[in-house]
Amino acid sequence: MVSAATEVQPVLGPLEHEPRRALIVRHLCLLAPAVAAVALWAWSVPGIQLRAMNDLGLVSVLPWPTWLAFVLLTLGFIICWRRADQATWLLLVHVLLLIVMLYGLPALASHQPSGPVVYRHAGITADLTQNRVVDPKIDAYFNWPGFFMGLGTLVKLAGVPSALSFTTWATVAFNLLFLPPLLLVARALTRDPRLVWGTVWVFYAANWINQDYLAPQSFAYLLYLTIMGLLLTYLRPSGTDLERGGRLLRRFRQVLRVRAAEAQVPPVSRSTVAGILAVVVLLYAVIVASHQLTPFAILIGVLALVALGECTARGLPLLMGVMLTLWVTFVARGYLAGHFTHLVSGVGDITGATSANLTARISGSHLHLLVIRERLLLSGGLWLLALLGGIRRFRSRYADHAAAALALTPLLLFPLQAYGGEMLLRIYFFMLPFVAFFATAASCRPGRRSRPRAPTRRTSWRSGPSAPARGTSWWSGPSAPACVPACGTSWWSGPSTPACGPRAPACGPSRWSGPRAPACGTSWGSGPSAPACPPPSGAASPPQPSASPLPPSWPRACPHSTGTSASTTSPPASTPRSAFSTHMPGPVPRLRSSSRTCRGSTRSMSCITPCHWPR
Repeated sequence: MVSAATEVQPVLGPLEHEPRRALIVRHLCLLAPAVAAVALWAWSVPGIQLRAMNDLGLVSVLPWPTWLAFVLLTLGFIICWRRADQATWLLLVHVLLLIVMLYGLPALASHQPSGPVVYRHAGITADLTQNRVVDPKIDAYFNWPGFFMGLGTLVKLAGVPSALSFTTWATVAFNLLFLPPLLLVARALTRDPRLVWGTVWVFYAANWINQDYLAPQSFAYLLYLTIMGLLLTYLRPSGTDLERGGRLLRRFRQVLRVRAAEAQVPPVSRSTVAGILAVVVLLYAVIVASHQLTPFAILIGVLALVALGECTARGLPLLMGVMLTLWVTFVARGYLAGHFTHLVSGVGDITGATSANLTARISGSHLHLLVIRERLLLSGGLWLLALLGGIRRFRSRYADHAAAALALTPLLLFPLQAYGGEMLLRIYFFMLPFVAFFATAASCRPGRRSRPRAPTRRTSWRSGPSAPARGTSWWSGPSAPACVPACGTSWWSGPSTPACGPRAPACGPSRWSGPRAPACGTSWGSGPSAPACPPPSGAASPPQPSASPLPPSWPRACPHSTGTSASTTSPPASTPRSAFSTHMPGPVPRLRSSSRTCRGSTRSMSCITPCHWPR
């Protein structure tokens, strides 16, 4: 015995560590394209000559190793993406490298802030820090000073001379901060890891509008993603909650075929839900005090979620509307007093909004027009992929109504105002996470979800998860019973079904779930208990099964279990009880009588479970 154990030990040692070593080697091989991409990118950045840049922008002076680095990084991501369920951290590494390499490239090449607007924001922050007074008459920014007050606090805590110290790498920082709420949103929409990480990759690869620098809209967009992630993850109803609401709301959901979402709502207590709702309200209050447009986008999106039944906080849109109205009426009244006519005249002017957002922007040199056409082609192609992905998901019976609503509702902002010719850019930014979700779904093959079948004829819907066999009814248990009862009997109302062998006796100790057996000669009761029936001494045994055939006068089909009338006649009163046992092995309990009458006879009989008598 001892020698056998010592002989086995050398064999078990290498086999225990071999799978782990193979896994590490496989992961290192998957990281090889990313490592090569980082090496090429770092080697090519010092060779960028900004003085040779033309109207194409930074892409006109990028050397070929930079382009090759992005190709290798994308190739490595696709390889890991196909194995998304095996190593999630590899996808996270690729996404982090994409953020640094793509959004950090201008900072490394120029060492300057992106755009002249950041100097204005730094000046507003310095004024608030030095004077400590918010004067709404100076500029429109002072009517929404929340972001600048927070930035001034950060400047004081960091001990830097001004906010310009944060402007160079602000784009990289904001995109890194976008990642956690973006993952929260994607995981609330689907359980497929490929679709989750594909959404994240498409979002960062298609974000070309440059609205992520040190500005109020970047900060408000971060809170926008956080609010949507919290609502979709924790304040989303389960399948049964979709039946709540008024009649008009339920009819609206029925027309849109709103169903339960693919991702399950995590089980949380009521106190946790109340805390999350308080956080959402607090974040929205910060957004109302920081940016002009983002509160309206959130309000429209939350209102659409509540209308579709995808948000349990039904009073949240009303609360948000009250908060927004109070701020615009009392705090931002200085801006409204001087621009009220201009703001009101632009509402509903679709022609003016189209001219300011499209026609006026398609101008410039031929190289700049090339960039504009490339952006339009990229946006149109992404929207087309999203349309195809949405059709594919809905045809596969996935309930993506929340994602579709949040992808389409930002379009309602377009006729409200031209917003300085940037309204279409902001709409694209609000739509991007959900458009990226559907665009990624166009390249993922979704598994077809099963749809519950309609009940067969002469059966009714009950609480079982699947359709019953033809001629039987839905059983009250969590799953279908193992066998079908004999004709003329019904499924028993207890929490479990007796075995398909011997039936329960008509008198005496029974298999019923109650604590006591029913009275002698009576039917099985559906209540919590039944009267006791001790078998009398010397009582005769129940009649044994008879081999006599079924009488011709008996009905060929049993009436419906839930109907008010039967479809056949009752059996003759002279029929012996032994005929029952022809198709029912063992002692048979007497059928429960009912006050309902069956067609063709006025005699009271049991309307039993729909089935077919054997011919």
